[in-house]
Amino acid sequence: MYKLLILLFTFSFAVENKSIALVTKSKGNALYKKNQSVDGDKKLKLGTKLFPNDLIKTGPDGLAIFVFLDDKSQIKVQKNSEMYLRGNIDKGQIQKEISMNNGLFKASINSQKSGAFTIVTPTSVASVKGTEFWVVSKGEEGGDQFFGLSGLVEVRNKKSNRITRVTKSKTAISRPDGSLELRATRAGELPADEQSEGGGAGSGSSGSKEIRIKFEDSSGNQKDLIIKTVE
Repeated sequence: MYKLLILLFTFSFAVENKSIALVTKSKGNALYKKNQSVDGDKKLKLGTKLFPNDLIKTGPDGLAIFVFLDDKSQIKVQKNSEMYLRGNIDKGQIQKEISMNNGLFKASINSQKSGAFTIVTPTSVASVKGTEFWVVSKGEEGGDQFFGLSGLVEVRNKKSNRITRVTKSKTAISRPDGSLELRATRAGELPADEQSEGGGAGSGSSGSKEIRIKFEDSSGNQKDLIIKTVE
């Protein structure tokens, strides 16, 4: 079983080079490309720092997990997915956005102190204050599905501007034609939660890895964020 342990954390921080998230696990074909970089795709690894407008891509066997550095909100990107990581730092908080072309991810979003966590697809815009849910996006022609696991997700269809609210055990279906349906989640409908077992980048034979990230608070004091991944 994969566990993520956050051992020390401070909410008032200035991140080195303004990174906003950190990769805590990757497996298989999991790649990223820096914003405006002319270089090719690079392999995601344990400890890779992610910055605004970085592109994340996973292949048929790919998996990537990353956490935002201000509040430990976690995104688990499943296979065959492509998304841009958006966001900026404002008064010690990260304004978070995922711009998703297609694919599948599971989000565990902690309560947002300012603004909302936003997911943008070709069909929909979803706003989250704090909750756990799945997103399945099939691109411009296929539309989206939002599966509520806890909390509340507000989903707006871009074409019709219709809005619905997804709660636990509910599914919203947002279609390119403007329709927006909310219904109970059906048995066996939830996506399979791919586990990060064995062989992944950063998995290590010792079963445990540690990442240290330096922070500086408003008084200039240095603090550490220590992340341990345990298999």
